[in-house]
Amino acid sequence: FLGRHLFNLRSWRDYLMADAHKDALALAIIVTHREFLHLLIGDDPAPRRAVPRSIRPALDGWLAAAPWRHPAIAGIGRGALAALGLKGDSKGRALFPLRDENGHVWAIHAIDESGRSCTIGEATRPGLRYVLDPAGRLDAPDPHTGPILLSTDAIAASLARTGTDQPALLVGREADLPRIATALKNRHPQAAIEVLTPTASPEAEAAARAVGGRVVRCDHFQI
Repeated sequence: FLGRHLFNLRSWRDYLMADAHKDALALAIIVTHREFLHLLIGDDPAPRRAVPRSIRPALDGWLAAAPWRHPAIAGIGRGALAALGLKGDSKGRALFPLRDENGHVWAIHAIDESGRSCTIGEATRPGLRYVLDPAGRLDAPDPHTGPILLSTDAIAASLARTGTDQPALLVGREADLPRIATALKNRHPQAAIEVLTPTASPEAEAAARAVGGRVVRCDHFQI
């Protein structure tokens, strides 16, 4: 009733988001009432195809202020995002909403056309991931029996999904690789877990050992 007749909660949230990059009070309200908003209006597990117009200034402001990292994978150039099947926004960035196991978004990972990346939001929150699984194999009633690919690098995860047509997960933190790999193995016991990394990673090695999987070095862009 409140959402229909007194005020539109989703519009109110977008209004706050639009002002959050320049209004500390708006940002405080969002952070304080995050779970309240989830409870009232939910959070669609499927990412939006386009960023709502009302929050674009806030998103652009946060991304402009965030530190961008150079790609760990060599050979990335213009056209790479399109080759990976990733649709960029108006500024050519591909956005990956990082969600917890309940589907709530806590951070956004972005990569630009040159392969640079940054993360805004609560990127240190444990267990965040973005699932690249258009066919819905990981949510099907029967466990998946093919490979499942994990990486903390968005380019590597996208390369894996594009090259193999198998489910891939972008994991928010390397420290979460063993736990997420184990959870996937428990849900899909016949699946082969492969951890892709562009650099040496003790966490990737630990994740592979925990599930009897393997680590795959992915340090060059090639489709």
